[in-house]
Amino acid sequence: MTPSEAEYQRPMCHCGHELVLFEEYVNEMCKAITEQGKIGTTLKRGFFKNEPRRTLRCLKCRNYYDVGFDEHNRVVRGRKHSVRRVHA
Repeated sequence: MTPSEAEYQRPMCHCGHELVLFEEYVNEMCKAITEQGKIGTTLKRGFFKNEPRRTLRCLKCRNYYDVGFDEHNRVVRGRKHSVRRVHA
C-alpha cells in the first residue's frame, strides 16, 4: 500500500458529520406532447438507465454534495448544494 492510499479519510460534511452515498436508478418513460401542449401518448415504456445518479448526503443537517473520485477511484466530497439537487 502506497502512502497516499493509507491517507484516505471518508467524506465529511461542513457540520462535521460523516456523509453517506445515495444512488438513484432511473426508469424512464418517453411521451409525446400534443398540439395543445398536453402530455400525450407513451412512445417508449420502461427503458432503464444503468448508470446511477449519485449524491453524498449528510443525515444530520441534510446538506448535499457532488460525488467525486480521487486517483485511486475512492469516493471524495465534491461541490456543496444548499438544497436537494435536482438532476437534469
